[in-house]
Amino acid sequence: MKHAAREKGDGGGIDAMAQLLAGGATGSDASEFTTSTRTRLLELQQADGSWKPGGQLFALKRTPAEATEVTTMGVMLTTGPSEKAIEFVRKAKPGATNEWLAARMLVEKRHGDPAPFRKELAARQNGDGGWAWLHGGPSDAFATGQVLYALSHAGAMDADAVAKARRYLVETQGADGSWAVDGLTAKPRPSKEPIYRYWGTAWAAIGLARTLP
Repeated sequence: MKHAAREKGDGGGIDAMAQLLAGGATGSDASEFTTSTRTRLLELQQADGSWKPGGQLFALKRTPAEATEVTTMGVMLTTGPSEKAIEFVRKAKPGATNEWLAARMLVEKRHGDPAPFRKELAARQNGDGGWAWLHGGPSDAFATGQVLYALSHAGAMDADAVAKARRYLVETQGADGSWAVDGLTAKPRPSKEPIYRYWGTAWAAIGLARTLP
């Protein structure tokens, strides 16, 4: 982060920097960290209003355009309003992933009307209670945790739907406390599987923490 603040890099990825801000900096230097990171992100905005995603996001099942849109929406949620960014996002065609829809809903909660996106996201819940990374696919912990997090920030949630989602996560948790996540990438990447397990486990825990009584 300090290296990026000296205008010599992007802090390990613009998407990573945005997620760190979303998580909230802690410690005695939280204010300095937050301010400098947000400033650096704003400096990295492209001429069309977007932000460029890190290389890891391009490996997931989505187009380069959707990866850029998700990254842009993530930055928008942590740096404040940007008319150019809002215009960029609203010109975009709907993405294939539920992550895109969840991010768009949260952006519209701040800058427009989230209701249509919230309704569509709720309608995409699978019969087993979870959500899929790609709409129409099998449920996974990564997508389910993300959607629960997003819906919890977007207004009233259907209690039965939330209960089904929590039950899905509890029933699919591994004996070691983690959640396995498959199907995020277009091609099998065995060496990256532990990373996706960490991502899925983190999002499952966040989704449960946001919605448990």
